[in-house]
Amino acid sequence: MSQNIYCNPKIFIEDFGIVEDISGNINISGNSQISSMSVTIAGSDLPQNALMNKRVKFFLNHGSDDTVPYFMGLIKDVQPSDTKFILTVYDVRCLLGGEYADNIIMDGFNNYDGFTLAGFLVKYIDENINVNKEYIDTSRINDTNPPISMSGYRGENIKPYSACLELLQMATDESDIFDTFQYEIGVKNTSNSSQIVFIKEKSLNSLPSLYMSYGDGIKSYSYKKIKIPNRTRQDDIVVDYGSTNTVRVVRDVTTHMAAQNFRNTSLVSRAPIAKEMLKALVKARQEKYSITINATKGHYVDLGSIIYLNVDEEINGPHRLVSKTISFSNNGIDLTLGLEAKPNTYYNYA
Repeated sequence: MSQNIYCNPKIFIEDFGIVEDISGNINISGNSQISSMSVTIAGSDLPQNALMNKRVKFFLNHGSDDTVPYFMGLIKDVQPSDTKFILTVYDVRCLLGGEYADNIIMDGFNNYDGFTLAGFLVKYIDENINVNKEYIDTSRINDTNPPISMSGYRGENIKPYSACLELLQMATDESDIFDTFQYEIGVKNTSNSSQIVFIKEKSLNSLPSLYMSYGDGIKSYSYKKIKIPNRTRQDDIVVDYGSTNTVRVVRDVTTHMAAQNFRNTSLVSRAPIAKEMLKALVKARQEKYSITINATKGHYVDLGSIIYLNVDEEINGPHRLVSKTISFSNNGIDLTLGLEAKPNTYYNYA
């Protein structure tokens, strides 16, 4: 762990106050996945039952004291012993998906026709979650571009977050078919609240948020080169990229294409499906590597930011930050950054 820089991680537990003798890890998976924190607290004088569902604010305090929580969420599991407590904390999206969220039915009588996806979230959260107190600040929930319509969307016993992830695939900036940008759902924290936002993917040509090299942010790294696909298939529709004289590398991209849900039409021609398949294939071709960096900087860089690697290998250049894992204790902090290839998305938060 890094020990040559100021580091004082601490948490604030609702109704209990500040706790400093802690260790643990934070997993920020990216790609719209719910983030989590596991934290170990020395001692055994905290009442287990009273901790459940309490809001936790985690302050990394790396380099200087944080003014805004680095991570904020709700306690959803407590494992006590005679010497310590282990808390499992999830960000506020756990109230929309997973075992802690309610199922909803959207049919001809109960639906959100006429709402955008952002409007659906605001209405559902305000009417079903922020009932006795505000868990999620809905004032900053933004629409995607293009906006996603909820009209015609139906489902039984589904989690609200599962519906969001399914519909979010419809939001793709396709002004340039060969340079498309997708959205993901993220959480922004203020000093007292968590906000859900839709975050548009940045171009690799954007100004990097961070430059890294050996001796300047990189302790070590590893990477895996991904086979670049040039063909995809859905049922009997085949889409190729480039010359068909080269060896075909096939990848299933249907889970990332908007065309998988033409819910307002009874018949869909092959042409729009093939177009969506091509866009998804072009997007998949941009992910050439899966890179893992053991880093000494980048703790506060947001997911989706562009990081430029100055290294003497083929991965030299700009990459998107897609995940972060932080291990912390009073002795220091370990930071692992994931670049370029997005982690898998789990759509079914049942």
